[in-house]
Amino acid sequence: LFREWLGSVEWGLDATHRREVVGQLLAENSVGGEDSWEAGLDALLDRIVFFKEGMEVECDLFEEFLVVFESLKRALLSFRGEATLAVWADRLETLVAEFLFADADDEGAHTFRQLLTQLRQSALRLGEELFPFALVEQFLRKESQGELHASQLHAVRFASLEEGSLLPAKALFLVGMDEESFPLKEQASSLNLVKKGSPSLSDQGRYQLLQALFGAGNFLRISYSHLSKQEGKEVGVSLAIQELLSALGPLPIITTLSSRPHRSERPLFGSEPRVQLPQGEVVIPIRDLSALARHPWKFYLQKKEGLFIEDERQDTFAFLKSRILRSSLQKPLEWEELPRGIVGEALRLEIEEERGDWEEVMEAAGARPLVNLPLTDFIFPVREGLTVRITGEIANVSPQGLVIPANDQMESLLKVWPEALIVAIVQNSSQILCLKTGKSRPINEPQESLRKFLEYYFCALEVPSPLLPEWADGLLRRGPAALEKKLKGSRWEDPVFDWVAARYTLPSAVALCDSWGPHLQEVFAHLTALYPTRGKGAHAEV
Repeated sequence: LFREWLGSVEWGLDATHRREVVGQLLAENSVGGEDSWEAGLDALLDRIVFFKEGMEVECDLFEEFLVVFESLKRALLSFRGEATLAVWADRLETLVAEFLFADADDEGAHTFRQLLTQLRQSALRLGEELFPFALVEQFLRKESQGELHASQLHAVRFASLEEGSLLPAKALFLVGMDEESFPLKEQASSLNLVKKGSPSLSDQGRYQLLQALFGAGNFLRISYSHLSKQEGKEVGVSLAIQELLSALGPLPIITTLSSRPHRSERPLFGSEPRVQLPQGEVVIPIRDLSALARHPWKFYLQKKEGLFIEDERQDTFAFLKSRILRSSLQKPLEWEELPRGIVGEALRLEIEEERGDWEEVMEAAGARPLVNLPLTDFIFPVREGLTVRITGEIANVSPQGLVIPANDQMESLLKVWPEALIVAIVQNSSQILCLKTGKSRPINEPQESLRKFLEYYFCALEVPSPLLPEWADGLLRRGPAALEKKLKGSRWEDPVFDWVAARYTLPSAVALCDSWGPHLQEVFAHLTALYPTRGKGAHAEV
């Protein structure tokens, strides 16, 4: 379908990109952008916006395609230039995790993981030596060492019901068999000169259905959408299918699927945390530790279940503003991403004002310059027989410690806790500067805190942790009563929370505090010590 919509596209993102590719061979002006992606997408958007005649375009489906296309285009920009082999491995792993999915037992996925391991091992020997991606690409093009069995070839085949399209299959699925879509109906017309008695579209459809039924070897399933595409009204199964069912008698199993997901009575969280530490050296990207701290549910679903839930909030102005502000801590502001017009101008003024406040805070705290801290040889002993090599880099690091564009709250520090601990160990600097409030917090015993967090990481891989940052106060400090208020008032916009809550029964606040509270309080003891509970008749020491 996309090929039909974008038939005019041949190659190249735009005219500039095409000239970059062939500029060494041809004169610069000899290559235009008439059949580039940019020109093809612009032409298609014009057809949609101005209702130009031509093929019909499903706007929602095209929007999904555009989102993936633009995301992929941005991701591929990181593969320009030169980098260390460890950095190339991290970027490849991120790209695959975002855009591809593979069975964990698939031979290709196994070969890819071996490649990443080889790149990181080579990086240890070569140090900070830089290489172009073309070098890594040679390894990607090598043939897989495994075998592709004949049973895996053409395992799933899609075809229409047209005569000659279907081939015999062990399992046959007939999709879209509703009364509006099948069989096709002819429109009566006085211009139709075909002789009476010739097969109608309805008769042809019934004959094609009969051919399909005889092509099913062991299994047949027929499904249809119960709502009309045009009007949204309820529709029934095709009349031809109804006739088939009446002829078969009580044999078929008919199931009506609800549009709401099935809600499991099994809780998402285990009765208690389980810690099973591996042996030897384990490589963990810093982004995985950060993902666990920011959202343990999302971390578990992606790492353990391979589920990536789409987050539409990334296209909002709030996320756009936050992204520009964060990136501006180490480089000039980039306004290209802002929308045009009065809204974009208002957002620009707001960003400049907040950016100015942050500059004053950093100057007063002496938190300049801000740099990225690379983790090339950071090896941390967790327990006897287990060491962890943490890879990647940490942004916004000052001579005094980590700088975060957030408020001075336990929830904010929890999201960057592993990064702050590693910075404190590597630089021997024990401060976290919160730009929105201008306050700093000290980190005590970062070595012990990191050891506990890494044990928590292996636990969270086996059983999803309930420690959402929004629930941290109740789980770590105030207990069931405070957590119960959060459970009842959990209305923040979070697609992962909504997805889980729609499918699993969330445990009570008392059950969570009893099962997970002691373990989490031990792991984050030095974090909670920075924010002692103060209540009536209570006192605390910092």
